[in-house]
Amino acid sequence: MAEKHYYEQIKFTQSFLIPNFEKNISKFSEKRILEVGCAEGAS
Repeated sequence: MAEKHYYEQIKFTQSFLIPNFEKNISKFSEKRILEVGCAEGAS
């Protein structure tokens, strides 16, 4: 199950997050990402 979610996150990142960042953050390709947090962290 965890492996399935891992690959879903890769697909989501490649299809939505990266294009969204490239569109909305100037010179995104020159930057580094330390972390992308989520609202589903430890409860």
